[in-house]
Amino acid sequence: MVKLLHKWQLIESDVEDDFFIMVEITAGKAHNKVTLNFIGLFLGTIESTLPSINSTFPELNATINELKEMKWIESILSSSRSGPTLPSMDLKNKFLFHKTFEKVKSDIVSYPIPEEGIIGALVMIMEQPKEVVALNTCRGLMSRITSDSIDFPHKAGNLYSIDYTIEGQEEDIGESDICIRWLRRLYEYPRHAREGKELNPIR
Repeated sequence: MVKLLHKWQLIESDVEDDFFIMVEITAGKAHNKVTLNFIGLFLGTIESTLPSINSTFPELNATINELKEMKWIESILSSSRSGPTLPSMDLKNKFLFHKTFEKVKSDIVSYPIPEEGIIGALVMIMEQPKEVVALNTCRGLMSRITSDSIDFPHKAGNLYSIDYTIEGQEEDIGESDICIRWLRRLYEYPRHAREGKELNPIR
């Protein structure tokens, strides 16, 4: 798992312009495991997608049965938390989804996090079942957008963005001292790892 995440950070030069892979990290309810969900999008047919995945990231062992060809709007629904079965026309209904509450922090990563730092971060994520960490790549065509051309992080010089989210049904989840302190500690931990500071996860 650690090696998969570390490799994902390093495949920038191998990613085609039409290829996108993000990673979603969640903790198990038993507090003793972490799940990695690799979500990919390729602008092309299934037949052209599989060779691209296997040449870029063979460690995923992707098979043709794991791929699905669909319209662009359907791919957005499929990769979101709304689920793949929602009709695209229902997006016009702003009251469609159940109300949830969350607290979010985000960051931009310009240098790969070492394996030791990834291990420490996963240990912290394991302790918080309401946490969802999303890693969104800035590769392919985005990596050739000059740093002064747009006021947006998906451009040259950045590897990926991180979204740290604690979510739940409780209305006060975004104000909970426990949740906020934990979220801030996790936010600072990869920063310390990238800067070579002491890597001791705070429990």
